[in-house]
Amino acid sequence: MEHVLLEVEIPEGIEVQVDRAMMERVLVNLLSNAAKYSEAGSRVTVRWQAQDSGSLLQVIDQGEGIAEADLPHIFEKFYQVDARSTGFAASNGLGLTFCKLAVEAHGGTLSVASQVGEGTTFSVLFPAEYTEVTEEIAPVLATEPTEEVALLSAREEEALAPLRHKFQALRVYEAVDIFDLLEGLPAELKQSEWKRQIEQSVKTGNAEHYASLVQVVRGVVPDSQASA
Repeated sequence: MEHVLLEVEIPEGIEVQVDRAMMERVLVNLLSNAAKYSEAGSRVTVRWQAQDSGSLLQVIDQGEGIAEADLPHIFEKFYQVDARSTGFAASNGLGLTFCKLAVEAHGGTLSVASQVGEGTTFSVLFPAEYTEVTEEIAPVLATEPTEEVALLSAREEEALAPLRHKFQALRVYEAVDIFDLLEGLPAELKQSEWKRQIEQSVKTGNAEHYASLVQVVRGVVPDSQASA
């Protein structure tokens, strides 16, 4: 799934008043699921448009789709989709549950439409009172400069060692799985600069920076000099 094509259809001039960090995670979760369960060469589309009722954000994939019987349960905690026929182990864990709760906290709705063999569309509708259409606003997706890779102290490096291979096995778009690993970090890494940079690389989709952070051979600094 490394070669899924991302198509972005986001016009300028739509502004939504939301908690940015929360909505970033919603979008990352939806994109992560779409990419993870789509075949190589297929397309994932992010579409945003203004409507009379507010603004509509959609994440559309061309994956295997979700069976009709599973759709009513897709946002339930730890609900697992039976994907044995597709070859994918499609467990949504808490990712979609979080998305639904976060969207509803903003007065919006999150819905899903899917057909087996055709793909899946997740739709986020923000109400009109949260939406403002302006003549010109900054582009929604901006490229942020890459930070210098955070060094680990000897103590932090030792704490990360048993988990490093798990981070290496994941791609930057597999946000749900990466955030699950981050939740289980030992105390030595909970407040580290390394953890913060991992989170930022996932939110911005910076694959190069993520790879640098999880590579095996790393510089190590004394405990007294490492960021905490």
